[in-house]
Amino acid sequence: MFDGSVPAPNSKGVAGLRNDVQLHITMIVNIFKKEGGNVLEIMCSAWLDSTEINKLFIRKPEKMPAQPYAGPEFKELDDELQDSLYEFLEARSINDDFTSFLHEYMKNKDKTEFIRWMGTVKSFIGKKVE
Repeated sequence: MFDGSVPAPNSKGVAGLRNDVQLHITMIVNIFKKEGGNVLEIMCSAWLDSTEINKLFIRKPEKMPAQPYAGPEFKELDDELQDSLYEFLEARSINDDFTSFLHEYMKNKDKTEFIRWMGTVKSFIGKKVE
């Protein structure tokens, strides 16, 4: 589900002057090797029109340590390394098209779950007390 938002820029590029917001989804991408070794876990922010890498972990497939060492902040890494990681995701179809699809999917999922919830409430209210 959407887990955050920031004010959307208006037509002049200034954020916060309208009631519109850009919705955010935290997305975790797990990359496994075939031989079942470690997992590369990439924590991303999925915005409507872009993907932003926030954290990078290497972990064992069984569990995540309570406080893993995540290395330096992603934005502190060498620019070439950052670009390479974005290319790595792009090669696996984790790109701006995917985040646009994900936002549309989540909007519809939210509506579908709301309709299902309303049916459950209606059913509960409609039951006679015995």
